[in-house]
Amino acid sequence: MKDAVKKLKGQTRTAPPLWAVLQRRLIDAMDEAAPIFLQKYTRPGGSLIWTEEYPGDGVWADDLYEAFFNWPHYYALGGSEYTGVKALEEWNAITRQLEHDYGRVTREFINDDDWFHNAENYIYFYHLGMADPTNADTRRRAQRFAGLYLNDDPAVPNYDPEHRIVRSPCSGSKGPLFQMRRGEIHYDLTHGHATLGPGFDLPANWWEDPETKRRKEQEQKEVQPLLWYPLIFLILNIFPLINRIYDSTGNSPILALWILHAIFSPLQGGFIAIVYTLDKDTRKRLSCTQIKAALRGNKTGVSEYPVRSGFSDSFSSNGSNEGDGGKDEDRSFIKHEDNSMASGHTKEGEDRSCMKHEYNSIASGHSKEPEDTVSRV
Repeated sequence: MKDAVKKLKGQTRTAPPLWAVLQRRLIDAMDEAAPIFLQKYTRPGGSLIWTEEYPGDGVWADDLYEAFFNWPHYYALGGSEYTGVKALEEWNAITRQLEHDYGRVTREFINDDDWFHNAENYIYFYHLGMADPTNADTRRRAQRFAGLYLNDDPAVPNYDPEHRIVRSPCSGSKGPLFQMRRGEIHYDLTHGHATLGPGFDLPANWWEDPETKRRKEQEQKEVQPLLWYPLIFLILNIFPLINRIYDSTGNSPILALWILHAIFSPLQGGFIAIVYTLDKDTRKRLSCTQIKAALRGNKTGVSEYPVRSGFSDSFSSNGSNEGDGGKDEDRSFIKHEDNSMASGHTKEGEDRSCMKHEYNSIASGHSKEPEDTVSRV
């Protein structure tokens, strides 16, 4: 089977597409701006220059994390090693600031925010795992954070195993919160994140007004089918979620979990389509003619792009891509290829076959070695 694998070796430089050249220039400019941003908005230890004391309810921790939440994502796309290192350092610094200065974090995890804001809090942490999945500290934290919702700590009973639910929409390292803070309730209501009514102001004694009662009942009927969507999402993602958490521990995979993962994951679209048809107006519009027209719709074929013999996306084992004359020569090469693109002298087939090879070759302004760049593409 191994003999059937074809190996391609790059030997000739071709012009990269113009978008790749401009993208590398943009990344270089952002790399240069990163230390300026840090110097302006952070203290020497990495904490954000902000108020000495936390403003109180109605201000969430995600506002602090969002100052750097896209740095690890940017690093994974090709940013400098500096931005990758600082991304992790700033997560640590902001987490310490939230825990020791503002009291919103305990043991590196948010105390008890609502799940909407918890989702925003941890986009940053997800990106850290994506940028460097081998980091031991990030892996240990991920397992410990998951344990907060598996009742690993009896003092943090976020999960109710009997009813199979998270016990409160506000939860975290201090366990479920059963009574929201006044300031946060006010924030959610004024910003439209929550509602205490059916969506419109109810007059006094509304139940005696037939029109108001009709509107209320009509809106409830319209909202009721929507409750199926999150239920379907939760049920069909139970086994995939368990499998992903177990897989992150590094233990040997469990075949039964993978089978259940493979069975349940593709079902979401089908079940949502079924729920969609529960609406009477939708069913009226689903005539046989419309269904037949959809099934006979134009099917787009998959385009095939030939690979030109003698070229490769990989660097050769003897490091032939190194020593190309340094940064100045690469910069002149970029300028030359930029002009070539503008004059239309490039070949489309060669562009496609060598795009990633050239994409990494012209990025010598970075501190990374070429092999490191390839490993993260």
